[in-house]
Amino acid sequence: IGSLYPYVQHDGYVVMFSEEFDGKHDVVRFLVQREAPVKDFAISYYWSKYIVEGRVVLRRFVGTEPTGWKNHTVDVNTREYLGSQGRRVLNLSDDEKELLQDWGIQQL
Repeated sequence: IGSLYPYVQHDGYVVMFSEEFDGKHDVVRFLVQREAPVKDFAISYYWSKYIVEGRVVLRRFVGTEPTGWKNHTVDVNTREYLGSQGRRVLNLSDDEKELLQDWGIQQL
């Protein structure tokens, strides 16, 4: 699926991940495909040395593709919460709310 591979199909969503950084996953995405014209819903995790200078961070985006999102950023080494940007995701279906609950994701 694009440059994200391989993927695992679950009931109602797809989990995709890349294999960059010598086999370590740097991106993991949960994708719920919706019927057009409604935008797809995704939860994306990015492990990066480049988002915050001098730190290795994990950033999580939650929302519709590509603009309806909120992100949270945590320092991987210290586990320090570095803040968030965006807005709370609204108009989630019951299945999407259940996905957030199942994976322990709080929107804050």
